[in-house]
Amino acid sequence: MIALRAERPYRFGLSVRNTLQIMDSMVRQPILGGDLVGIVVRNIEELNAIRESAQSKALEQHKKFVADLQEQGGPAGT
Repeated sequence: MIALRAERPYRFGLSVRNTLQIMDSMVRQPILGGDLVGIVVRNIEELNAIRESAQSKALEQHKKFVADLQEQGGPAGT
């Protein structure tokens, strides 16, 4: 769920609805267990808040890394 919802440099994160549709399809195939998906569905808001917080922190760390690199004369636009 986190991988599907996460924003990536090359694509936007999927909506909750699209994510749940993909996971439902994976249960029917069966790639994922229905019990596991049920846990995700029941806790989706909390899981999403954790993902958003981690993603925000990672972005800030990346920005700091790039700024530090540029200060040291490293490649610009990294």
